[in-house]
Amino acid sequence: MDKRLDINNKKAALFDMDGTIVNSLHLWEDIDREFFALHNLEFDENYCNVINTMSLYECAVYTKNTYKIPWSPEEIVAKWLSMAEDHYANRLYVYDHAKEYINELKYSGIKLALVTASSEKLYRSFLVNNKLADAFDATVSVDEVKKSKSHPDAYLLAASKLGIAPCHCVVFDDDLNALKAAFEAGFTTIAVNERKSVGSLPEKRKYSLAVIDDFSCPPRIICD
Repeated sequence: MDKRLDINNKKAALFDMDGTIVNSLHLWEDIDREFFALHNLEFDENYCNVINTMSLYECAVYTKNTYKIPWSPEEIVAKWLSMAEDHYANRLYVYDHAKEYINELKYSGIKLALVTASSEKLYRSFLVNNKLADAFDATVSVDEVKKSKSHPDAYLLAASKLGIAPCHCVVFDDDLNALKAAFEAGFTTIAVNERKSVGSLPEKRKYSLAVIDDFSCPPRIICD
């Protein structure tokens, strides 16, 4: 029996990247561990908790001063970004079934957008590496709107680029704050149940039409 959810009268699907179509939520901890090893330091297991709310530059200042790193904060940030680009370009792969689903939607005439907190340089590297560079009709980074995805601006810009009203768009995201922002802005939202992302499952259900664990049985989006 076909258990796929049908979502009618929609014209576009907007996908988050990190935690939604790629398992990258471990990325920065991996980079932190590599960076500590580069400087022959034992990794501080509390480090990620301490820097969690800091900007990248603030993290660099803290890291330099706390662990006596003989680099400037600017050099530390540059190294981190270089390491991240290497991961996105060579080590991170799209989730099982996600690529097939994206292609299914594209071939059925649904417009597609990628909406991400990652920089253009990082998401472009990922798309090229995973042969998805031509899959999306529009791409948006939060850098373009100068607001995090706790605000709907990035998703609204993506809908505008596609020329489709939010009420005719389906948003896929794993983060509670992003789901809430998109839901309240008039998008239909589908929560991807990534356990490491922000928000509990009951909270995500509150702001989503449905929750999926992966893309093995995704909703069928129908453009009426």
